[in-house]
Amino acid sequence: MGRLDLTTTIHAPPADVYDFLLDVEGFPAYSEYVRGVTRRGDGGAGTEYGVALAWWKLTYTVRFRVVDLDPPERVVWRVVEDVESELVWHLEPTTVDDPAVDEATAVTLTARYDPETADRGALTLPPFVPTSRVVAMARPVVRREAERILERVVADLEGEPREATLTIEVHPDVG
Repeated sequence: MGRLDLTTTIHAPPADVYDFLLDVEGFPAYSEYVRGVTRRGDGGAGTEYGVALAWWKLTYTVRFRVVDLDPPERVVWRVVEDVESELVWHLEPTTVDDPAVDEATAVTLTARYDPETADRGALTLPPFVPTSRVVAMARPVVRREAERILERVVADLEGEPREATLTIEVHPDVG
């Protein structure tokens, strides 16, 4: 089992950040790689989303289900096909060293995944392009895109642009 942790602080109340996370259909506004979102359900637990992604010569729709909601502290999503994976958003009030900031939220996304369960046929690669090459090409793109998305989210939630810090930790083999 692998684990990926992304952490940041957003200068907004937890309830605002929580509401943003529940607006999955608004995600295309934050990334050029998100082509569209479909939803089956009312947005609560049990709702399934399909997020269509496109990058380079690849297209893929990640499908996940909302497993648990604990407003405004936690959102749990589970990928429903192609790889065993769960994403847990943790939100908690925090303070920052800026007297102009009334409320802030520490945000952590923990993704647990089992690479051995990946459906190798789920992603169609161009001929003669090995998966290892695509993964190597994607890593820096994913990091840059995560940082770009964070900048856009921060600007929207905080009301103005700010350079925010995103910490990414990869734990390839966690029990």
